[in-house]
Amino acid sequence: MQKLSLFRGLVFFGFCIGILHLDPAFAAKKSASKKSAKNSACAKLAAINVNNLNSVSRNAGTSGSKCTMPKPSPEEKIHILIQQAICRKDISDAAEVVVGDDQGVWLNYKSLPNDNRLYDLASLTKPIATATAVLKLVDSGRLKLNEQIGAIFSRFGMKAFNRFNITVDDLLRHRSGLHELNGNYLYAIAGNSSRSRAAWTGLERIASHSNPRTKKLPIYRDSNYFILSEIVRLVSGTGFEPFVSSNILAPLEMKRTRFAGPREVADPLARTLGGVSGSAGLLSTGTDLGKFAQMFLNNGKTPNGGRILSNMSLNDMKTSYYTDEQRRFIDTQNAGSIEFAKTEMHAAGFDVNPSILRGSGFSMRSFGHTGSTGTSMLIDPDNKVYVILLARNRRDEDPPVRMNALRKAIATEGMALVRARRALEECVQAQAQAQAAQNSSKRLKTSPANWLQDHFRFRVFRAQ
Repeated sequence: MQKLSLFRGLVFFGFCIGILHLDPAFAAKKSASKKSAKNSACAKLAAINVNNLNSVSRNAGTSGSKCTMPKPSPEEKIHILIQQAICRKDISDAAEVVVGDDQGVWLNYKSLPNDNRLYDLASLTKPIATATAVLKLVDSGRLKLNEQIGAIFSRFGMKAFNRFNITVDDLLRHRSGLHELNGNYLYAIAGNSSRSRAAWTGLERIASHSNPRTKKLPIYRDSNYFILSEIVRLVSGTGFEPFVSSNILAPLEMKRTRFAGPREVADPLARTLGGVSGSAGLLSTGTDLGKFAQMFLNNGKTPNGGRILSNMSLNDMKTSYYTDEQRRFIDTQNAGSIEFAKTEMHAAGFDVNPSILRGSGFSMRSFGHTGSTGTSMLIDPDNKVYVILLARNRRDEDPPVRMNALRKAIATEGMALVRARRALEECVQAQAQAQAAQNSSKRLKTSPANWLQDHFRFRVFRAQ
């Protein structure tokens, strides 16, 4: 009888709980309570003191000095920006920010301090791997920027591009006008083929679905850099991935950077090609990308004194055509602001004057690139500063408005950080020089007689 009563009681309790959960007012109150708790947790997370600003390589000692950093510091602002983006679910919980200049790294921030993951760079692969590899071949004389791609592929048995007046430089600057290759479609028709066969099929499809153009205007296409990676593969004779590894990654000691496997990369075309494509596929860390950016600010040189690219190739990677700049200027005047200008302006690898990246303080000569996964690199040759953001974008926006706003805000604080720390170093040095001058003045004012007297007293004291 007692067991039956207990059973009835449990049934009644379960019925009441079910009614409460079905009640809209109760459900709304519970949801609001959860949301309030989450917002409170996010607010605390964003407001905490920054204790994981690791790997700050150059931190001027300010103990006992009048030289101070602004409050809140740019490091704290970067921390808050990242944590707020995580709480809004704009990005995943792992993010990395690297800020540096031509001398080294000022900040390597990780939202998860002990996280050592590799980030899918997506289109950052284009300037770091593909454009640099192409220009390495140009520097060595094995390739020419004005060489027709039809002539290049003809040497290896493909005639499909012979009807086009397209050069290597046109591909680098997105001026080819060629058809965009759909990676999912390529997988459907050639996914079970070898990587080389699938790539060949992709090249043939691009050529067959494109029409020759008399006027060349910059239009961003992944296909351009896929074709370039195949040119590197054929001309180098070693393959695209080995060439990039031995000629770029190894000399720069980018030890953790590599191409992805087919299941490690988000881009459909790179996935179809086994993770190795000129348009996407590279995996890396903020520390490694900082080495690449620093190479740019040091005129193509490595820390060991070697050279990755010639000055001419470096200039090609960060300079657009004058005609594109004219169109961009007119477009900016008509739109009222460069932020709303639609005209694309591409160098041979990087985007020139990228308004979606450029934060406050960056010069108009700054250049950079983004990746659809949530990555970006911005380099300012005038101020000798670079800012790298690695994250995973969780918003399916086109254009990625929130992600771009985060990129600009991080860049703004990155520039503020470098300027503040440079000013701090100058302040500490000036203070030290002033103290040294003051000490020297005191010594000069001391007469030889007083010096001997003080010295004698000191010796007597020591003897006692």
